[in-house]
Amino acid sequence: MSSTPLIHRIICITLFLFLSSALADVPSTQPAGPREAFKEYLQDLSQGKPDPLPDLCVARQDDSRSVVRDFQSIATAIGHLRAASAKKFGPDSIDMVMPQMAGPDSVDGMTETDKNDTALLSGAEAGSVQMINSDGHWKLDMDWLRHNPDFPASGDYFKLLAQAIQRTADDIDSGRLDSPQAAIEALRARQDGIPDSSPATQPTTQP
Repeated sequence: MSSTPLIHRIICITLFLFLSSALADVPSTQPAGPREAFKEYLQDLSQGKPDPLPDLCVARQDDSRSVVRDFQSIATAIGHLRAASAKKFGPDSIDMVMPQMAGPDSVDGMTETDKNDTALLSGAEAGSVQMINSDGHWKLDMDWLRHNPDFPASGDYFKLLAQAIQRTADDIDSGRLDSPQAAIEALRARQDGIPDSSPATQPTTQP
């Protein structure tokens, strides 16, 4: 009796086990849901990464695209602030000396209401934002956000916020602010002094 069929079966089983193991190591490519997409946006913003932000939102109107650029300016200023804090006060100070705004962890406590290709996320810290499914990817709906009643009435609010963050970073670099606490107090005072910083729902916690 020929042993060839047995050898073939052994080879097939070996290949099956090899392929199963290889496929198990392949990471999932499932698109992020609304929460994960918004968390990614806040993560890049709070980490001072301006370049990815436009691809993580939808802005069809001119005033909305202007806000996208303002948030990029904020991210750039935050990057400078983080670098200045780390250099002067050490890495443990980075998360202490930050503007008053929602961080990625705030998304965990948000409620989600889905409707067709949109999802409304709401929370005490981050306020309300709408996510929209664009070409299979969930993104921040900047048009919706720009016309939200809780959005700052002043069109310059986020520009001024970026300037306040950058000024604080510069003052840390120059030595005018010589401790994390001094930097925190200076940034809070500058942020609180921006017009439209305290509507019914804090706009500074939004994107």
